[in-house]
Parts: sequence; C-alpha cells; structure tokens
Amino acid sequence: MHNIHSKWKKPSGVNYRCRSAAGKAGAAARWKKNLSTQVLEPEPNPVEADEPEVEPEPAPSASSKKLDLFSSKEDLSNPDADEDEFYLIHKSTIPELLNKMKCHICASPVKFLTTDVQGFAWTLVIQCSACEEIVGKANSSPRLKKTCSSSSRPPFTINRRMVEAFISNGLGHAGVQKLGMEIGMSVMKESPWKRHLREIEEDNVKLKERILGEAREAVRKVHNCPPDGIVENTVSVDGTWHRPGRVSLHGASFLIDFETGLVIDYEVLSKYCHICVMKRAVSDVNSKEFKEWFEQHMRMRECQVNTLHLY
Repeated sequence: MHNIHSKWKKPSGVNYRCRSAAGKAGAAARWKKNLSTQVLEPEPNPVEADEPEVEPEPAPSASSKKLDLFSSKEDLSNPDADEDEFYLIHKSTIPELLNKMKCHICASPVKFLTTDVQGFAWTLVIQCSACEEIVGKANSSPRLKKTCSSSSRPPFTINRRMVEAFISNGLGHAGVQKLGMEIGMSVMKESPWKRHLREIEEDNVKLKERILGEAREAVRKVHNCPPDGIVENTVSVDGTWHRPGRVSLHGASFLIDFETGLVIDYEVLSKYCHICVMKRAVSDVNSKEFKEWFEQHMRMRECQVNTLHLY
C-alpha cells in the first residue's frame, strides 16, 4: 500500500492479521447459518413441465358486449373481398389482349367496342371484324344487390361507390367532373348523381331506424321492461361537432344508456341552411316577399336550422 500512495501510514496498535482471521471466521459462521435455514424448492415434475400453460381467455371488449345485446347477428365481413375490387386500365391495353383471339365462326380477328355508357360503367362487347358476330358481352361492373331503388335495373356498383367516395371527401359532383377531365373518362351526369344521393339517404335512414330499434329493444330486455312500458334507466348525454374551435355549424348529441352503453336516441344540430343562404343572396330580407317566403319555408319544415348554440 505504501508503494501505491506515499501518504498512507500503518495505524499503530492494530493487529491486521488477527482482524482478518476473525472476519473470515465470522463470514464462515454466517454462511453456515444461512445454509441451514435456507428452504430448497422442490424440483419440477418432468411430466408437469411438459404440459403447455393454458393462457387465460382475454376479456371481451366493450364493443363485443354491445353487439351481443342485439337480436340480429349479421356477419358484416365480406367473404368475397378479394373479388370485390375494381381496376383502372387504359383503353389501349384491351386490343393488345385480343390480338390472338379469333371469331368462332369465320376465324377472323375480333375488335373491342363499348356501348351503353352509364357513368363509370359501360357494356364491353367483343365483335368479329368480318361477320360482326358478337363473340362476348359483359358489363364492366356488377349491379347492386340491395338497394331501395324502385327501378327494375338496379344501379351499377361502381357508380354508387364513386358517389359515396366523393361525398365522404367533400368533393361532390364537381370533383367527379374534374376526375373525368384529368383522365379522359366519361362520368355520370348531375341527374343520376342526385338520384344516387337520394337513394343513399333512404338507405341510411332505414339503417338508422333498424339499429336504433334493436338498441332500444335490447335496453328494454336488460331492464325487464315490457314493449309498451316506460323504461326507468339512467342515461348520459354526449355531444360532438363537425369542426373544433367553436366555429362549427353542425353538431350532434347522443342519449346513451348507462348500463348497456347503447345509443338509444340522437339529434343532429345545425346553424346553417343552404336554402336560406341562397335565398338571402338574391332577395331583400326586409321585403314583404321574402318574409312570406320565409314563413312558408318554416311552415313546411324545410329549414335546416334547429339551434343557435352548439356548446
């Protein structure tokens, strides 16, 4: 130690050899004591060790509990998801696929035609270039299977999908026209576009009534209430609006059953009416004609404004 640090000095009156021996003896005694009091765990049974551990089943989610309350168990998954898709192809690629195809009557080359254009859907026709025999004919899109349309020919799926996609993005019919101009593709006109909007609204209203009816029936069963009785339950009210920052013109409030968590009623709130805005832009709001129109507008319940405050 003196070689390591020159300032270290050996204290006087201390026998380091005896202290080291005593420390070793005490450590040995403590080790024996701990060894005697230690409880050895039994070795695992080799048979039990080979058995796989059974994992506990995960607790059901809140959404699954709510769905179990409904009487109708509809499978919302699409088993034909891989087949239910569309391809956007260029017109020049189809004749390349038909180069080696021949007519089954005169063995002449065939040509590709498009007829009966309806929005984004049309009829594909493969015709012989010599004898004009129709070799093949099919629609570019299937038709809807479930729709509220009263027409004998349901609309094409691609047209309904395009309408739903553009209105969900807030682009509207102007966005569809812009897409058609950019890629040189025919699009649906405004009249069929509006017809699709009406049918989508009717389908959504029917779906809303069905789901609310099943939710209310489930709440009655949970609270043991007869169909014509009054349900005495605890509810909570929640609300939301379209845009944050207290500048939204549209909002919604929901009435939720406390025990089941199901929405049993709702109300859409609006501070904006497009018809009123367009009428005020071309009329004098202080004139007698505008006041008469506004009274009729309110009497016919056409005005969409039903609140002045959303917060």
